[in-house]
Amino acid sequence: MPKILAVVKNKKNNIMPNISKKTAYDVKEASDQSLSKDARKHYAENAQAGFKSDQGHGSWMSKHSNSKIGGSPLNQGKTTIYPDRKNQKGQSQSDVFDLRNKQVKKAVTDFNEGSGTRNQYNDAVRFQKSTIDSLDYANKRMDTHFANIDKKRAKLNQQQKDILAGKLK
Repeated sequence: MPKILAVVKNKKNNIMPNISKKTAYDVKEASDQSLSKDARKHYAENAQAGFKSDQGHGSWMSKHSNSKIGGSPLNQGKTTIYPDRKNQKGQSQSDVFDLRNKQVKKAVTDFNEGSGTRNQYNDAVRFQKSTIDSLDYANKRMDTHFANIDKKRAKLNQQQKDILAGKLK
């Protein structure tokens, strides 16, 4: 059974960056008019089969995000995990993040040992990505809320200073 390996992007093929080098070669050869009709047909069939198999390695979004484990390009960068921020179930962000990481590691181990399936691995990775996106979204909202509180606090502090200095009545 094949082991799960990192997907290598075809950087030379700017038109369709998701396809493998072999598929890109088959597409190129299928359009080469100097080859016989049968040879072009053979390359076209190989390109179609290759394109279908290339699509199973992740979405365009997950491949083009900066995150090592994927995620939306809108949420590129590092995810900050706050151990003191909890969800409605009372789980900290650290607990949720660690749980998803364990699920992915287990799915990879199970797949590589032959007791797991590719679908179980894909599901674990998808849940992990959605968890990261959810944490980023929640943190962004909370950070905005805290920034608004800080602005209001600074405004009130300035008003108090003005009152004490006799500038406002």
